[in-house]
Amino acid sequence: IALFIALIVIVNDKTSIMSSAFPWVLFTIVAGFIAVFVKLVRDKVIAVKWFKTLPEEEQKNYKEHANAIKNVRHRKEMMDQRNRNLFWR
Repeated sequence: IALFIALIVIVNDKTSIMSSAFPWVLFTIVAGFIAVFVKLVRDKVIAVKWFKTLPEEEQKNYKEHANAIKNVRHRKEMMDQRNRNLFWR
């Protein structure tokens, strides 16, 4: 993208640069998004496989911890909503 912007600034005939470089820039952006998506999915798969290799007791501890965090977030959201409601009364 930086090269594309530099070419636009440097070259006088902007339409030829736009028509020849734009598809490559678009391809690079799409390929980047696909690569990030694949990386996220791959990391999730690796994490799930790792979690399943843990003993049952450790899995239970992780799940309880995750539920506790979820409950705290929910309570915080409810308090924030309550405070917003009180503020706007």
